[in-house]
Amino acid sequence: MTHKPTYEDLERQVKTLEEHICKTKRDHDEKLTCDAAERQQAQEALRKSAAQYRLLHDGMRDACVRTDLDGTIREFNEAYAQLLGYTSGELKTMNLADITPDKWHAADTGIIENQVLQNGSSDLYEKEYCRKDGTVFPVELRVILLRDQDGKPSGTWAIIRDITERRQMEKDREMLILELQQVMKKVRVLGGLLPVCASCKKIRNDEEYMKKVEAYIAQNPETSRSLGLCADCRNRTA
Repeated sequence: MTHKPTYEDLERQVKTLEEHICKTKRDHDEKLTCDAAERQQAQEALRKSAAQYRLLHDGMRDACVRTDLDGTIREFNEAYAQLLGYTSGELKTMNLADITPDKWHAADTGIIENQVLQNGSSDLYEKEYCRKDGTVFPVELRVILLRDQDGKPSGTWAIIRDITERRQMEKDREMLILELQQVMKKVRVLGGLLPVCASCKKIRNDEEYMKKVEAYIAQNPETSRSLGLCADCRNRTA
């Protein structure tokens, strides 16, 4: 015989169902709250990360630039704009080819194809840039490959340093080495100079003579000996 539910049974079932609905709604609300909090935390972390990146980006002493794979300039810091002498608005309409002398275009293409796309970055290398005023100057840079969310190459990031001063220092060093070599050659000539007395043929060593050696060599740098009277012979002829 089938038991017919009483009013009390129905009331308990309704109450149980209401409790289940309330719990489900409460759990859902809690999940939404947690999700919202997590999203807010993620957004805050992203904002802080972006702010730190921007601070690092703008505060770098070296110039840096982000481009598409075809060289179109997309982003750069203030140091990059100052390095080239262009305004931010001008650079945003330009390509790397616009600021690179023609003789470097083939080399740049080769580095992108053979190093950046193959290895994810280039070796540290040197090339030249051209400023807005037409000045061509040497730079040192490294190019890093950027990828999109699917892992496909999307562009490049480069850090650039003006090495004009370093090149000048290297040139000055080479000139100094050349000057030192010339001085050493003169020293060898000086070492071969024999202060021989014209009378007794003795090698003179008096201070008066030595004071005149420098002036004498300046006039006769290739002289292997100098003639004159030593102190003893001067005294005898006096």
